[in-house]
Amino acid sequence: MMENNLLNAKKKKFGLYEAALALILYIVFTNVFSFFWGMVPREFRKAPYAAYFIAQFVIEMLFAVVAYVVATTRRVDFVKGIGADKKINGNLVLYGVLISFICLIFFGKITDVFMYFLSLLGYVSDSPSIEINNFGIYLIYVLVLCVAPAIGEEFLFRGAVASGLKEKGMKVALIGSALIFSFMHGTPDQTIHQFIIGLVIGYIFLKTGNIWIGVIVHFINNFTSVTLMYVLSFFDDGSASTEAVSMLPDGYDWLNLFGDLIYAIVMAVLGYIIIRRIVRKVFAEHQAINNENVIQESETIKVDGVEVETTVTIDGETQENVASEENVAGAQAKKEKELIPLPIAIMFAIAGAYFAFMWGVSLLVGFGVV
Repeated sequence: MMENNLLNAKKKKFGLYEAALALILYIVFTNVFSFFWGMVPREFRKAPYAAYFIAQFVIEMLFAVVAYVVATTRRVDFVKGIGADKKINGNLVLYGVLISFICLIFFGKITDVFMYFLSLLGYVSDSPSIEINNFGIYLIYVLVLCVAPAIGEEFLFRGAVASGLKEKGMKVALIGSALIFSFMHGTPDQTIHQFIIGLVIGYIFLKTGNIWIGVIVHFINNFTSVTLMYVLSFFDDGSASTEAVSMLPDGYDWLNLFGDLIYAIVMAVLGYIIIRRIVRKVFAEHQAINNENVIQESETIKVDGVEVETTVTIDGETQENVASEENVAGAQAKKEKELIPLPIAIMFAIAGAYFAFMWGVSLLVGFGVV
């Protein structure tokens, strides 16, 4: 009976294989959808609003679907695996809102500098613009571009990918998931901002295991942009061009870029200092309402020389264990140094190459090469 229970038990976390599989399945699912979407009559696909909303919503929800499919087929507890079992309260929501605004205000200039740099080299943004000319359309955009991405993308890139990459260490999980998340968007226009947001959200998730904090940050980030576009639509006289144009201000040159770079660095440092303070409050609040320490699962600590019970991961299964701090840390370090199994490495390489290729095509289009 006990053996059957062990066989039927589900893993509490996504592993390295699940992370790689999730990325591959997302690529497959989106391309299959695009193939069938291309078979839909052109009149419907090109119809204003409705067709775009349907396609965009399906694509965004595929993130969550992929995470669920991987969890189901790999016997991972989906809710616990993505961190959806963690509690959240009003204070954490408020901190999430503040973090999102700080990222937009203090790190936004870095994105501007990157785009100005590309523009000075001849890049012209060709990202599609959206039109929000009434409140009903605004609400639909909030659903499609704010709610759906905040849930779907967080479930996949933090809940599944970052969790799985954590087997190779905190730094690998943090930087790796942020890079994949950034390139997945497929356009240089969003690369820097999405990477920074990915780092901030990823760090909070990897330390707390709470997916909902990242969902709040992600939602507010997108909601701010959509709402700003809606507000600006009231001042649009209809004369704005929809053609791709340079992002450079009039008379902008390399000297201006250097000045903006210095300013961007100063703002980023200030933003980092502020976010660090808020993140500490996030950790304390999370710990208070979830009754758990914000530590890595593979770690153990000593209080007044007494060992405190912690958990370790064995063969992808999180299990209770009382061990010395040195033994647990040594086992984790050994696991992190182990080479990624070849099949898993190939899967990550394919996914990374795919996202990089799509991003590269967008870059070449901006330079007029393609």
